[in-house]
Order: sequence, then structure tokens, then C-alpha cells
Amino acid sequence: MSRNGDALRTAVIAAAQGHEPAFMAWLSEECRWANTLVDRIVSAPLEPAGAVAEPYALWAIERQPGLTLPFTHPAIVLTDDLAPFERLKLHILNLGHSWLAERWEAAGARAGATVREALSDPVTGAALDDVLAQEVIPGFATRGLEEEAKRYAATTIERFANPYLDHLLSDIHAHHAQKVGKRIGAFVCWVDEGAGRVPAMPQLRALAARYDG
Repeated sequence: MSRNGDALRTAVIAAAQGHEPAFMAWLSEECRWANTLVDRIVSAPLEPAGAVAEPYALWAIERQPGLTLPFTHPAIVLTDDLAPFERLKLHILNLGHSWLAERWEAAGARAGATVREALSDPVTGAALDDVLAQEVIPGFATRGLEEEAKRYAATTIERFANPYLDHLLSDIHAHHAQKVGKRIGAFVCWVDEGAGRVPAMPQLRALAARYDG
């Protein structure tokens, strides 16, 4: 959820209505509600609490007055602008996941198929590389993020190929239409609304149109 700290603040203050004024003032004025983004692939739960996750990790936190981090870590980035981090994750990593899920469904939706297995197929791997290079990265270029997109796309392919993650395509495919709208349809709109020369993006436009409405 974009602006998740703002949304949480609104929800908590609404739920707290009726409490004493001092408590309400503390909630609204003293508490810090941080907008954040987490970027990490989690492929399976571990009982009773935990998850199988990749080594890659990013926790981007938006600066605000009065915000003090309780600790520092190489994976934590304090930033004035979350938008580039959100766009890269949503329209490269998440877009790639949904693109693979669409291809998996069209091929018969084999049970147990994983992202890693999909990438090990030379045809699928080359097709994903092509859509990233010919459609996604040029889209980011119109917004001045070409180099960032190139670096993130290369890292994403490495993450998809992680031999220790059994990331099921059936899990990714859940709520597929909504995901395509947010990850692919929204990317096409974002590129079209920019000031740069708009790339053709035939595959992405066709996939977005398939689930539009």
C-alpha cells in the first residue's frame, strides 16, 4: 500500500475516537507514522512464526520531522522520496512475477511450478529479458530512471533464479487480474502520462488490456 504510514494513522485515529483528548492528541501529534516500503521475496511460511526469504532485503523509510530510527542496518534506506523505490519494485519485480504467472496459466498452469523453474527454461528466460529490455526499461527511461531500472532489472533476474526459493507461480497468480492492473496497467498509464517519448510496449499494453475493467 502506497503511503502506508498515512493510512495506518488515519485508521488508528478513527478507531480511537471517543478516548480522552490527551490520548487523541498524543496519537495525532506525538506518534510518528512512517511511510515505508519493504522489498524482499518471501516464498513460504515457517511455523509457528517466520518465513523462507531471500538474502536480498530493502526497507525504505520516508524521512519526516521527529522520526528517529531505533537501529541502523545496511538494508535500511532513509529517503526523502519513496516513489522511485515503489516504482522499481512494483513495475519490475512485481511486474515480472505477474508476467511469468500469465505465461504459466497460458501454458496449462502446471501445479508446483516455480519462478526459478520458469527462468531455467531458455525460451521463457529470453522472453522475460526481452520484455524488460524492450518495454519496461524504456518506460522507466521516459521518467529519467533508465540506469536505476537497468540495475534493478539485472538484480531481479538474479533474485528470481535463487536456487533456495521455491516461489510458486500459483501463489503469485492469486488475484491475478487485480495484480495485472496495479503492476502492468498502472505502469503503462504512468509511462503514457510522462513527458518523454512513449515506447510502443506492445506486450505490456496487450496484457493490461486483457484485464482492463
